[in-house]
Amino acid sequence: MAKRIIFGSTPIINNYYWNNALKLHGYNTKTVMFKITTFVTKNIIWDINLKSKISEGIFLRFLSLAKIGFKAIFLFLRSLNQFDIVVISFDGFLIGKIPLIWRFQSYIFKALNKKVIVIPYGGDSYVYKNIKSEEVHQGLLDSYPMGKYKQKKISQRVEYWKKHSDVILPGFMHADLFRETDLYSFKILKVPSPLIIDTNVWRSNKKSIGKGQVIEIAHMPNHRGFKGTEKILEVIKELENEGFNIKFHLIEGLPNDEVRKLLQDKIHILIDQIYATGYGLNAIEGMASSCVVMANLSDQRYTRIYEGTYLDECPIISINKSNLKHELIRIILNHNRINDLSKLSRNYVENYHSYKYFPVVFQEILHAADKT
Repeated sequence: MAKRIIFGSTPIINNYYWNNALKLHGYNTKTVMFKITTFVTKNIIWDINLKSKISEGIFLRFLSLAKIGFKAIFLFLRSLNQFDIVVISFDGFLIGKIPLIWRFQSYIFKALNKKVIVIPYGGDSYVYKNIKSEEVHQGLLDSYPMGKYKQKKISQRVEYWKKHSDVILPGFMHADLFRETDLYSFKILKVPSPLIIDTNVWRSNKKSIGKGQVIEIAHMPNHRGFKGTEKILEVIKELENEGFNIKFHLIEGLPNDEVRKLLQDKIHILIDQIYATGYGLNAIEGMASSCVVMANLSDQRYTRIYEGTYLDECPIISINKSNLKHELIRIILNHNRINDLSKLSRNYVENYHSYKYFPVVFQEILHAADKT
């Protein structure tokens, strides 16, 4: 009998992509999500929604939370006979944030022979005291100031699922989640990034860049402190003052379809992030749109374990706060390199971050889960 897979329940767009990719390859999958609308997910239709609107006022707020909690428990119990494998973040599945009750999840799953796969997204897993990069630590404090009040709960859930899950795909967050000795555990799958997008939707309409053409550069921060936005703006201003033939786009709060159109039609260079090591979904969107992407890949504490993987083929230009200006000037003055990296970027996403590739990764996940 084919494995039944359910994705839940934090409504990040990655769940939508993973679910669709597996469905296209014949897997029996479903999404069960809390209904939280953002610019990125407002047009997404999940298979099952759990609305989480909170009323104003202390008493009404308490009633709202109680109602949502009862719905979550009911849906959790009802879902148990609908899947063999659950894919979650460290937030857990439906009841993952309900006091006391959340600790029963893994025992119920194990009693019913369910497998648990954890793929973190950031807000679920950053325990500030464990972060090795001082710049990332400060960036999180700047961008997520309320996160410091949630540290105990986040830490408890992270340690819980590190112990009780069957497979974890930590990506570039591994160094802040695990000790180095833990990384040799069969539970931790060494995939640089499990993120994917639909390469039939994310394409490029740009022609090769010619001599004398204005270079269009974009930066799309969801949170400025974490991405290093102020430093990026400072460097861009210097380049503009020095007469470089560039046009800069600071893009914030746009719906996903508008972001896609800009990347596909106009942007030549996308600056993703200069503090955190690795690359996220925005970088993958940029590469799929044949943009030259710049991101921080310089801290070997985060990249060393991925030597020998497809990260070796990554066309991203590695930057940090020290070399950002130098690397920008180098690429701006070399149109042939822009054109070459544009093609390599598109190919990289098609090969390693597309709907056709994720089922390959998922087979590795299933194989690892079967060993537990």
